[in-house]
Amino acid sequence: VESELKSNKYEINIYWDVRNKATWRILKKSIAPNWYYVVNIDRIPRYIHRLLAIAFIPNPDNLPEVNHIDWDKQNCCLENLERVSTRDNNLHARRTWLHKSDWDKAVIATDSSWDDIYSFKSASAASRFLHISRAAICHVCNKKKKYITAWWFKRRWA
Repeated sequence: VESELKSNKYEINIYWDVRNKATWRILKKSIAPNWYYVVNIDRIPRYIHRLLAIAFIPNPDNLPEVNHIDWDKQNCCLENLERVSTRDNNLHARRTWLHKSDWDKAVIATDSSWDDIYSFKSASAASRFLHISRAAICHVCNKKKKYITAWWFKRRWA
């Protein structure tokens, strides 16, 4: 991406318009399945917030990621973007609940006879209640195993 902007083939303005310099055509923006704005540059989807950071936010520490300060993935205003390390970006996502690890996600547990069905706030809570390791529960939820000690687990989508 950086090379495409720096090669003077494309440019971006503060209003999020990406333009081909040769044809003056403004590329169409769309929203990706992960809710970020993207444009297709040479048939490759590129995130608008990353293009804006490359063009307008200095990066003297060579930080690899761009963070949305207000947590809104569709707010690409320059005041809302900052350069961060991967570690800081992951910490920000965890603090703001944008990213949940497997053991934070809600699960449903049922025994092999379907007599008992339990709903848990997290895999950690299921682990404490059923005395089964959290990792084993996550393996079943991620379909790496079928069941554990006659218990089936499934993610609960709220």
